[in-house]
Amino acid sequence: DGLPTEGQAIFFRSSEWELLASHCWTSFDVRRSRKLFSNWTAFIRPSSKDFEMHIAIDERLAMLPQITVGALLRSARCPKLPPVLVVSAHLKSRVKPHVLQRLTMPPEQLKTCQFMAFASAARAALDGAVPLIFCGDLNQPLTSGGLQRAVVDCGFVDAYGYLAQPANPEHPQPIDFILIDDAPSIKAVAMLELPSTQELFGPPGRCSRWLPNAYYPSDHLALAAKVAFGKASQSV
Repeated sequence: DGLPTEGQAIFFRSSEWELLASHCWTSFDVRRSRKLFSNWTAFIRPSSKDFEMHIAIDERLAMLPQITVGALLRSARCPKLPPVLVVSAHLKSRVKPHVLQRLTMPPEQLKTCQFMAFASAARAALDGAVPLIFCGDLNQPLTSGGLQRAVVDCGFVDAYGYLAQPANPEHPQPIDFILIDDAPSIKAVAMLELPSTQELFGPPGRCSRWLPNAYYPSDHLALAAKVAFGKASQSV
């Protein structure tokens, strides 16, 4: 219908996970326009009856339409393990200059502000009672706009270890992350290996300059982490 959408979604294997609740956080008060609210809610497809909307989480971002979605999941194989809240975010990549001027902050600081607002709101939704995994395209490397400090302050570690070690020379400026609670009850134990430069762009002499291309189907690299939960470190 030509309506703008964030395209946010969280997929999970129903044989492995039970969905306990769905969440959606908005940076603006979508209720101000009855038509917009009606159209927007019509496009929401929660997979559970227990669906919660958290509207206008930060007044600084009220003029910047943005959403983040979450799923509270419990392991079907190990139901005694605590549930985990998985959040998917996609921070704004471009913001019009007049919007930045009204917000009185540069683009890099704005992305950090977005991250902190959504991460804090997600943690507050369940009073910090369950582990949190915050995934997505932050559209900014950790070295820019104070993002690294914000990630640490929000209580996360990066599954790929970008916070604790020098950047991978083949992928020096990642903008996609799997952020996991820095807590004994949850930890990343294995990660999907990132493709080499040749796997991404092709062999010498037939090298492509851009992504996607004939060698790699996306302009973002696929990330995956195996996570262990609980004192017994059961991996799922």
